[in-house]
Amino acid sequence: MSARTKQNFVHGSIILIAGAILVKVIGALFKIPLDHLIGSTGMGYFGSAYNLFVPIQTIAVAGFPVAISRMVAENVARGRFRDVRRIQKVAARVLIITGLLGSLLMFAGSFLFVRVIDNPNSLYSLLVMSPSIFFLCVMSIQRGYYQGLSNMKPTAISQIIEAMGKLVLGLICANLIINMGMGQFQQSGQVFGHTFETVATSSMSDEELKTLEEQAGKVILVPIEDGATEEEINQLVEQAAHNACLPYASAGAIGGVMLGTVFGAVYLTLRRRIRGDGITKAELAASPEPMSNKALLRTMMAIAIPVALGALANNLSSLIDTITVQSGLSDVMQSSSDTIRQLYEGRLPDGIINSQIPNYLYGSYSGKAITMFNLIPTLTTSVGVSALPAVTAAWTLRDRKATKKSIEAVIKITGLIGIPAGLGISVLAGPIMGLLYGNPKEIAVATPLLTILGICVILLSLITPINSMLQAVGKASTIVKLMLVSAAIKLVFNMVLIHIPAVNIVGAPIGTFASYLFLIVADLYILCKTTKVKLNFTRIFVKPMISGLFCAAAGFSMNGLLGLVLPDKIAVLGAIAVAAVVYVVSLFLLRVMSREDILLLPKGEKIARLLEKRGWIR
Repeated sequence: MSARTKQNFVHGSIILIAGAILVKVIGALFKIPLDHLIGSTGMGYFGSAYNLFVPIQTIAVAGFPVAISRMVAENVARGRFRDVRRIQKVAARVLIITGLLGSLLMFAGSFLFVRVIDNPNSLYSLLVMSPSIFFLCVMSIQRGYYQGLSNMKPTAISQIIEAMGKLVLGLICANLIINMGMGQFQQSGQVFGHTFETVATSSMSDEELKTLEEQAGKVILVPIEDGATEEEINQLVEQAAHNACLPYASAGAIGGVMLGTVFGAVYLTLRRRIRGDGITKAELAASPEPMSNKALLRTMMAIAIPVALGALANNLSSLIDTITVQSGLSDVMQSSSDTIRQLYEGRLPDGIINSQIPNYLYGSYSGKAITMFNLIPTLTTSVGVSALPAVTAAWTLRDRKATKKSIEAVIKITGLIGIPAGLGISVLAGPIMGLLYGNPKEIAVATPLLTILGICVILLSLITPINSMLQAVGKASTIVKLMLVSAAIKLVFNMVLIHIPAVNIVGAPIGTFASYLFLIVADLYILCKTTKVKLNFTRIFVKPMISGLFCAAAGFSMNGLLGLVLPDKIAVLGAIAVAAVVYVVSLFLLRVMSREDILLLPKGEKIARLLEKRGWIR
């Protein structure tokens, strides 16, 4: 009997979702205090660096775990265990090379990228991030291999190790760098070689000040208003000293991210060597002669390249934002700076000049709104990854009934997570931001952006696992085409809307909504057409949406009521708790959950009997 650790689709999903929840909690514990340390300005540097890392990492890594998982699952289903082992060896050779090339590409490309986005202070973060690509490639070998064997635990554990390294080391490094820089300032008036000089702004335009700053080199100019007191001047100079620490602190935080990938890669490598994969000698002996390395490599690349391009097209959204938001806002500030200052009156830091506003707004968007936006889709990505072996096996065996069952289960479970979360984030955007972050000005900038992104959460939550299923049924190249069209829609919306002063950065989430709306409609059409499966949309979409609306309405109402008698942070926690209860109850009252759904869960038989006694399922 095989010693492999296997999970069915739902059990595998639960393992990956549990791991993803822990990773996201750890990620929040990293980004929230990091935001308190470096603010929107520092998060602008952090986000700019991260958004170059993601496309390069996607090209180097993204397609291979899917390809490895799919090839391993197919060969396990056919009893070709010698091919399974050889797939792992071929993948290891390819990914080590691509990891090295990816790291070198990011290192070299960093210098050009900071010029394109006009944000040179993000360079240090980019350079520190570059080794991460190699270690992510090493992790991808083992993650894809174990997922293909339907063992999701190694992936979940490595993700937690990676996140813990980021949390502990990233925050420690960022904090140490800020303390070191401010210590230098207190002793010598310098920060990492930078000195400070005050300059009166009454007779100087913002462009003249920017030109003077560029010429100053290591001298940081501190703009001072006429009539400022000595205490106010000292505060502005100290704030400038703190800001001078932020590019280095951001790089320190990213150093923690990089070391997290090192620890994750070490864990997976040691686990494979110590515990093996569970394939027995008998299974290997009974296996037919394996395919050649070249044949396996051709198959792997045929799967991986379209998937990587599709993932790249998906991640182009963040890269498009990085480039178009900051450059677009810079154009708007040159033509309509008074309008922007009026729109954001009371939401901009004291002493900020026009040239600094684009990075500040982008930092509020990427560091706060996007952080919340990415929470739920990450969890549903785990559903898609876990679904791959089940859908692949059913499709390979041409079992249409099992294919339909797997597809509906993925979409329904995804919707049950994404719909209430997205609607809840949208209606409680402000209170949630106030719960997690401390700077009211930055929160006020990010809240309307998160309100729109909350609706996008629902769309992206469904898109990601649907794309995984399209990959499983051999439509990876179609995904690439649809993603590119989606990215083009995003680019057009951003280019047009961000340049409208009254819209400005709000155009970015609107563009995201438009691109995702197109994508989910197109994805579902192609999936149903390819598999010839007729989905029960009422059961998998309409009923979960109704329950989600009840949940959102309960959360919004309770937050308003509790806010009358309780502090805001306690009120929003109470509102979320009430909304969750309302949602669960509505699921059973509307018969959203069936006995078949419950049986897929761990201890499902026992839970089903209990719910049947209460008349909540049939």
